[in-house]
Amino acid sequence: MKYYLISLISLIIFICFCCFNMSNKKINLINKNKIKTAIAIMTMKPINFEVWLKYHLKYLKFDHIYIRVEDTPELKKIIDKYSKQVTAKFYSKQDNTDSYFNQMNRQDELINNAIEDCKKRNIKYLLHIDDDELFFITNK
Repeated sequence: MKYYLISLISLIIFICFCCFNMSNKKINLINKNKIKTAIAIMTMKPINFEVWLKYHLKYLKFDHIYIRVEDTPELKKIIDKYSKQVTAKFYSKQDNTDSYFNQMNRQDELINNAIEDCKKRNIKYLLHIDDDELFFITNK
């Protein structure tokens, strides 16, 4: 629990630092050359998910995010605010065994659907990340 709390506090401090320090600079680190990028993520009961979304969409300027939401219908209100940039599918897990292979099959479905949609949207790069991780990009 102590490690989890420290990680959460570190994440919040990092996001605040990025958002407040860069708020006056209009940068687009990922889309510098107008290459379209997207993220695919599978999530269940995330912490501060709206902060996560804002960071990747507004600060890093990802073009689109594909989300498989499991057992968290309350995220719909947050995700609907970003409906032009987010494709989300909501699921109730039917198999509670949550084995490694079961999770991999669900992630495969998410990624395969996202790849097909990326082709239609002319998105060149699709990156996979977890909801407790952030992409960090520098100008260097």
